[in-house]
Amino acid sequence: MGQPPPSRADRPGPAEPHQRGSLDSLLSRSRFTQQLAELVGAEAEGHFAVMRCRFKEYERVSATLGGKAAEALIDEGARRLLNTIPRSASAARLSDSDLITVIPELIEAPRISSIAQRLIDLCAVPYRIDDQRRPLNVAIGIVISRGNYADLEAILSDASMAQRIASRHNQSQYRFIDLETRNQARRSYELEADFREALQQGLFLPFFQPIAELRSGEPVGFEVLARWPRPDGSFVTPDRFLPIARETALTGELDLQIIEKALLAVGDLAREVPWRSMLLSVNVSANLLEDSGLRERLLELIVESPLPPGWWLQVELIEEALQDTSSAFDTFLARLSELKVTIAIDDFGTGYSSLARLHSLPIDSFKIDKSFVDKIDDTEASSKKLLLTMGALASDLSLSSTVEGVETEAQRQWLLQSGFRTSQGYLFGRPLPLDEAVVELRRHNLRPPAIAAELDDEAQKDDAPRLGLRQRLRRRLRWLLG
Repeated sequence: MGQPPPSRADRPGPAEPHQRGSLDSLLSRSRFTQQLAELVGAEAEGHFAVMRCRFKEYERVSATLGGKAAEALIDEGARRLLNTIPRSASAARLSDSDLITVIPELIEAPRISSIAQRLIDLCAVPYRIDDQRRPLNVAIGIVISRGNYADLEAILSDASMAQRIASRHNQSQYRFIDLETRNQARRSYELEADFREALQQGLFLPFFQPIAELRSGEPVGFEVLARWPRPDGSFVTPDRFLPIARETALTGELDLQIIEKALLAVGDLAREVPWRSMLLSVNVSANLLEDSGLRERLLELIVESPLPPGWWLQVELIEEALQDTSSAFDTFLARLSELKVTIAIDDFGTGYSSLARLHSLPIDSFKIDKSFVDKIDDTEASSKKLLLTMGALASDLSLSSTVEGVETEAQRQWLLQSGFRTSQGYLFGRPLPLDEAVVELRRHNLRPPAIAAELDDEAQKDDAPRLGLRQRLRRRLRWLLG
């Protein structure tokens, strides 16, 4: 089928400037669909496989770094695809972020799986552009034709359906189309419709997970997490609705809905800990960071919803967000800092960021991902060394750090001995609805003994003593946070 692609290396490393773009080696879309239609109509040649590959970072790179950077990404994806498929295969660009290939006379699922997995393995190697390392996550939908397709559109539709299922995962995945995949796609479409309706009706709720001081176990704040309740009292788990939010580009709207409700609810928490410095930490998705309108709405929300005395707001960004070098992004972070909002990097150590950006931006802390904590007891793993390195990095950069995913007493003891001060995890508490979070705070009995509960309102009348004490408490909490 068509002209064979250029010779391919066994394994591509980080991208180098191309003498000739890999996209130029692909067939045009019209020529590709013509050849695919001919295969469908030819009884003798009706056995083939189709792989539809979506490079998931394309839209994000385009939004943050511009079209030229996004084209460099898809060109690198084309290079790695051409280095993967057999010479008998043909490939084309189907849309901005989608490449498609047809492999004639190949219908054995294990062989096709090995090709798809090889592409995933190659895409696991980050590539370099603008002096930064970029991920190449890919979602692959696979169709096998054994003469059972009557038209081209049916094949492309099934490939798209399988690819969409693969896109639900954070990491690169491939999926074959079969009865289960079709049923899964149908359920997925139904869940997406329910998600959109729930978001429009404002049904999502903030849950509060304690951030604890490692030594005492006492809460020093809460992280706010989104939960989706069903009418029957059950909850749709985040691993089901967050991929839908990302795929539909509605994570920003979800962020704002949860943050607004959390800011309204924090007063109930504050009544249990008067005069105590506490942290309210909220998550901000890439979708919100990339949308100027959503960013402005967040800033307005923060200005219009001041926190109770002693509380301060922290915004958590994913590590890859630091790859955005636009002036608008830097201005947004500076504005947050002006509003006395602290900025944390979430899941630190799992993404790609520049140390120079950590140093130059108003970053206050980072949260170390639970994947490192999970392996503390594994003698074969290097997690302890990595944790110590990240702790030292935080200290060198004058940043605080919080360790996520602490679940056992042994993990707590090792982290304490290694100099960490604050953490999160099931050892200290699961995410709780507001009423249960209030009860949890009450259980710790954190009210100063000299302040009676009924005097809370009266104490608000005297700002001067409160201000000095609040500043001292804030300094204490900052010490706890590193």
